[in-house]
Amino acid sequence: MPSPSGKPPRYQMHLHNLRAMQQVGYVETEPRPYGPRHDERWESDIQILWVKGADGRVVNGFWPVYAGDGKSKQQARDAAAKAALEAIGIDVEALP
Repeated sequence: MPSPSGKPPRYQMHLHNLRAMQQVGYVETEPRPYGPRHDERWESDIQILWVKGADGRVVNGFWPVYAGDGKSKQQARDAAAKAALEAIGIDVEALP
């Protein structure tokens, strides 16, 4: 869904900003292509390692790997980041 500016939200950027503020720790894979060359798609994964709770305590736990795919590397990264943001309780519809 496009933001008020008309551009689609950059979920990867929002997740990166949370990591920079030390609110979440994660690792991500480099996007990889799959499918036929004439209709190539990209897949990317994000694994959440820890999340800082509302009380400031770090919550370690088991989170599955969040996968995303798309027609470009950026779409794949954003799809995986969107799934990860939703999993840690971020309202992605409210992001600019």
